[in-house]
Amino acid sequence: PAARKHFGQPVVSIGQISDYACRRRGGVTHGRVLISEHSFGNALDIATFTLAGGARLSLLKDWRGFFGGGKAAFLRDVQKGSCAIFSTSLSPRENRAHRNHFHFDMGRDGRYKYCK
Repeated sequence: PAARKHFGQPVVSIGQISDYACRRRGGVTHGRVLISEHSFGNALDIATFTLAGGARLSLLKDWRGFFGGGKAAFLRDVQKGSCAIFSTSLSPRENRAHRNHFHFDMGRDGRYKYCK
């Protein structure tokens, strides 16, 4: 819906940079190492969106946080919409490690929501 709203055409593909990958999550909580949701095949990192007309939108190049129209507004709408679907939705606003992608996961226990 966001692509049709902003560009009058649908997204036809996404460029993902990580899906299933057994790895640790950054940081330690209460003395224990946390395992990434990617380790359970429960997360996806998306870096690009390609529109039907061939235009490619990149989070690294086109994300402008709260500012900008066009591509930046589309990316903000995707991030806002993702918060209603996923347990965790991280954008480049989260930290430098996420500067080039959205991280979406379903959270195995379903007890939390985090959207930034």
